[in-house]
Amino acid sequence: MIRRSTSKTPIAIYCWCFQVVLVLVLASVAAWVSLIPKSPSFAISDFRIPASNGTNSSVSHRGEVVTNTSLSFNLTISNPNKGTGIQYSDIHITLYYKGARIGTRPVIPGFYQSHKKSVSCSVLVNAGRQFWRGVGNGNIVVLRAGLETGVRYRILRWKTEKHRMDFEAFVIIDRQGRIDGEKTINLHRIPS
Repeated sequence: MIRRSTSKTPIAIYCWCFQVVLVLVLASVAAWVSLIPKSPSFAISDFRIPASNGTNSSVSHRGEVVTNTSLSFNLTISNPNKGTGIQYSDIHITLYYKGARIGTRPVIPGFYQSHKKSVSCSVLVNAGRQFWRGVGNGNIVVLRAGLETGVRYRILRWKTEKHRMDFEAFVIIDRQGRIDGEKTINLHRIPS
């Protein structure tokens, strides 16, 4: 009986080790990329300035007629991540007209949002008198909406550190006091 040698050459062993290491590296990179969380998205819809269209522009307060100085819109918050939840800190919304702050919405309290979920809330901002002096009836208005919050991502069982996020969008309001053009406006993240 003839015995065959089963020993492999060193080059074949090195090639096999390189293949194993390459597969492990590629698998770990794929897992790491899938776990990088995406930023939440914020969108404004149904923006209204009731006083600009002449309807519902005044309210009765203690027997006195007062001009309604509120601006209202819906804010939709979406989590685009798969398997990653988001814990929001308090959300602050501020509206600007010609560089001046016209009003701040009281804080939307922080909350937890599961993966692939959306939340919608109504926002009411009381504008200051200087805004209403600058806006005459029948004018087109360009507002800047600013949003700031902090988020912590929950990946599997771990939570990341808190990330501060600032978003903004420009909203064009037509003569009827509604959004001109696009009916939904996405807020864009401002780089830190």
